[in-house]
Amino acid sequence: MSKLETKFKETEIGPIPEGWDVVKVSDFCSLMTSGGTPSRDRKEYYNNGMIPWIKTGELNDSFIYDTEEKITPEAIKKSASKILPKHTISMAMYGATVGKLGIFGIEASTNQACCNMVVKNNSDYRFLFYSLLRDRQNIISRANGAAQQNLSVSTISNFKLAKPSLKEQKRIAGILGALDEKIELNRRMNEILEKIASAIFKHWFVDFNFPNKQGKPYKSSGGKMIDSELGLISDGWKVVSLTDIFTISGGGTPNTNNESYWDGTIPFFTPRDVSNSIYTLKTQKNITEAGLKNCNSRLYPKNTTFITARGTVGVVAIAGLSMAMNQSCYAIAGKDDLDRYFTFLQIKHSIQDLKNKTHGSVFQTITTETFNNSYTAIPSNKQITNLFELTVQPLFDQILNNSIDNEKLAQIRDSFLPRLMSGKIRVN
Repeated sequence: MSKLETKFKETEIGPIPEGWDVVKVSDFCSLMTSGGTPSRDRKEYYNNGMIPWIKTGELNDSFIYDTEEKITPEAIKKSASKILPKHTISMAMYGATVGKLGIFGIEASTNQACCNMVVKNNSDYRFLFYSLLRDRQNIISRANGAAQQNLSVSTISNFKLAKPSLKEQKRIAGILGALDEKIELNRRMNEILEKIASAIFKHWFVDFNFPNKQGKPYKSSGGKMIDSELGLISDGWKVVSLTDIFTISGGGTPNTNNESYWDGTIPFFTPRDVSNSIYTLKTQKNITEAGLKNCNSRLYPKNTTFITARGTVGVVAIAGLSMAMNQSCYAIAGKDDLDRYFTFLQIKHSIQDLKNKTHGSVFQTITTETFNNSYTAIPSNKQITNLFELTVQPLFDQILNNSIDNEKLAQIRDSFLPRLMSGKIRVN
């Protein structure tokens, strides 16, 4: 890679290198389409589904290899959803994640809020992905809607980009892709580490096979079990609601018309800041000390567990540094020094129960009452949870380190992105 002497020509989208063309996004694609949502009243469309079904909350500017929900072939036939090939690019058209991008690492379908782009063989799908990533804000600026920004397939289709030769597309995408491959490797490692931590949590606190005094699994080694409203639990344990063991705190947004409250140094967490890491290390918006004093959020410390309560309901994250939070989320901390990793994993384990008890006929919402009506069993003494914290801490430490590395790699990628995509840096 070098900064070669390049001749530029003026175009409707600004100066681009000679030999490059200005084209519409649709010129890169053999197909541009949205998706659909199979009827939620038809459980058979979702139960035992095998076709990955992507929602906008799963678009995180990276590859997608799995989905929260899967649908059946019958659901595809009865809805506007389509099975799209690997390497399809998807962009969120509205909602909290508008403009977010994803690349299919698998064949998949999407809901109607996704604009899906199947790239032609004479174009590089990664180059189009990085072009859209670079021009995301310009695309969003063309969105309609007063209450929320709404894009359309037509708006995205007609957006104009610079297009070099296929050879140069591949070279540019190769440089940026190498950084993203390392980011993806770290992400997958984090996914495995989180699964290990979750498996240990289940083994100890759901299956009751925590280490007994001899270091053997309690239940499997004949440990005494007693009846409870949740079924059999370990002797000496108790059934509690989540509000018995956790403090559930809300947030708030400073007045958006007061400029002195914004663009400060305090990260401000919202559902938009959920990433593909369990740790949130940066936020789209920051507030000032004055903004913090004039909203209903306090400054939550590092390692606080956040859960999204409205819109995209039930996504859980950990604050990677101290940050404030808006009213669409709750901050959760353990009472009586209940430990931070136990807190995160217990909330993750309780997610489906919390979702089942959400309120609202139109939009699902988690409230403090939802937590109060969700129950779990915990040991009566701290020895087991203290040992659990020591056991899983190395896993979470590595996840955090990988997440920090990914932030640095993303910064390097993003610094090269506009210069490579504009031709200001050319590839040998």
